[in-house]
Amino acid sequence: MKKLLVALNVHIRSILDIERILTYIDTLPYKQEEILKLDAQIVKAQEEIEKIQKYKLTSYEHFVDKVITKEEYRNHVSRYNAKIQKAEKLILKRKQEIEDIINNKTPTNLWIENFKQYQTLSSLHESSCVIDGRNICI
Repeated sequence: MKKLLVALNVHIRSILDIERILTYIDTLPYKQEEILKLDAQIVKAQEEIEKIQKYKLTSYEHFVDKVITKEEYRNHVSRYNAKIQKAEKLILKRKQEIEDIINNKTPTNLWIENFKQYQTLSSLHESSCVIDGRNICI
């Protein structure tokens, strides 16, 4: 059991080396490129909102000029509001993704943080591990 414990701790240390590699990778340009892609999506969504706002204004003008009925106007506004809401949600999501990238809270980094919290095994208990010849599940 002691050999297994030592082997597991060695394996854990090698996984922590992955963290150092990922930290280095975070300094590489791909991180900035990913942020630029997300930022471009935000700009596109903001432009879409502006375009839809113009459509809403045009619909209002058509309603006032009696080109469309009140019912048609309401339908237009309802559709436009749904599109605006969808674009706003996308903007919020992309901003959160950018924040996560900046703060290293991507899924790759989160599991390593969790792993680091329990990085050293001091003992093994039968209730905490299952060995089936080749696999150890803790």
